[in-house]
Amino acid sequence: MNYHKHLGLVSTALFLLLTLNINLFGELSPLDNQPYPIKLREINTNIPGSPMAFGIKENEVFLFSLTKTDIVKLLKEYSGKITLENNKFYYQDNNKSVQVGFINNQSANLCTGNYANICDVSYGVKYPEADEWDHGKILSVDINLNEPMSEHSYNELDPFIFASPNQQAAGSCLYMASAGAMEILLNQNVPAEQRVYEGDTDISERYLMNVSESHNSGYAITDEVLLFNLEGGMVLNKDYRFTKDWMKTVQDKTVKAKPEDEGAFFSTRFNWFNDYNDEIKEKLVPTTPIERSILFIDPDKNRWNVGIMSDDVIEQVKNELRTRNVPVLVIYNHYAYWHAVLIVGYDDEKETGSCPFVTSWKEYMDQMATKYENSDDPKLNEKANTYRKYYNKVVTAMQNQNGCREKGVFLIRDSIYQGPNDLMYDYNPNFTEDNAPYSKRIVIKSYDWLKYLGNHAYSVHTP
Repeated sequence: MNYHKHLGLVSTALFLLLTLNINLFGELSPLDNQPYPIKLREINTNIPGSPMAFGIKENEVFLFSLTKTDIVKLLKEYSGKITLENNKFYYQDNNKSVQVGFINNQSANLCTGNYANICDVSYGVKYPEADEWDHGKILSVDINLNEPMSEHSYNELDPFIFASPNQQAAGSCLYMASAGAMEILLNQNVPAEQRVYEGDTDISERYLMNVSESHNSGYAITDEVLLFNLEGGMVLNKDYRFTKDWMKTVQDKTVKAKPEDEGAFFSTRFNWFNDYNDEIKEKLVPTTPIERSILFIDPDKNRWNVGIMSDDVIEQVKNELRTRNVPVLVIYNHYAYWHAVLIVGYDDEKETGSCPFVTSWKEYMDQMATKYENSDDPKLNEKANTYRKYYNKVVTAMQNQNGCREKGVFLIRDSIYQGPNDLMYDYNPNFTEDNAPYSKRIVIKSYDWLKYLGNHAYSVHTP
């Protein structure tokens, strides 16, 4: 499967359209329910292997993903705006204007080359989990100015954090986060030279996914991390790797496939096939028992719930990081999908420009509710009601809790964002052309992201 060749065809088509000065029309994202005419031009960013384009509307630069089959407007997760003035890109926010790129006759460049030290771009791709209705993958973009941490910050876990393999379509965020938490605890107790990818503290996420089927750990959302205790240890990624392989659908059931099979597709969802056998189990490495301390749990155990946390939870998370020096696993609503990540640090003084992720989330939920609420299809009406319900809950919570603050961010270890990462992950040694960079090791979101969209939070630690 030559994805790069296909992307080349997409790029060529775009070049021809731009050369002919033809506007592109169509529904470019779920946020646009009308034709959206815009001239596009390819743009280089600091993210390898993720072709993008930009367009300008009302003096603001918008970014688009060039996927294998489509051109998709990216949901904007940064505050302020990008502008283009005299062939220079500027990031403008809170009376701040910083040049972050340039354009010439050959190329457009954002946060790359001489500007890579000034800013970076994060590109998020979220697929539904296995137990969710599918409303399409969510494509989003964040731009962060690279500024030093303030005196009122915590980043002591940074030396111990491995970037996660990008989960892509696996629907495995809870296991990516659980493995990442254990890796941090292990790395805190080994010399720096032993903290290496594919080494003796790099854990197989697939192992956790597979053994979860044979255990009742309790309430899975908070207790799956305790699978290490139930199994008596861990399996390393080098012995049972998080992979990609060929699959196909036969009579509504997904089965293993060969590349040449009709309808075969290559996906990280292959990790849910349970190949954990006695031979692999012999490679189990004993681990110290771990515990988790619940900081917040949704009363209804609803991992999509929103508008239920408070400033007290934010302070609890910060205190857990600062006093115990351990990661905090949280569940939140990511554009109507549930998602699990690790909070690994914070900075009280970093400006947020209000709460850009929550703003983006609200716009998306409002647009999707509007899109479906007048449908003749009862199922689509139900979707519209779900979008509207969660949207209204966040709006009400923001009205009752003083809206968004201007400062304060969490440092987050995630598994769905691409960023400036030269370290490549080998999903399957037999198909190396599909190697891809690890996920961006750390992304940043405001405190209010957790306050308004979070529903579970617990720290992971040794007794």
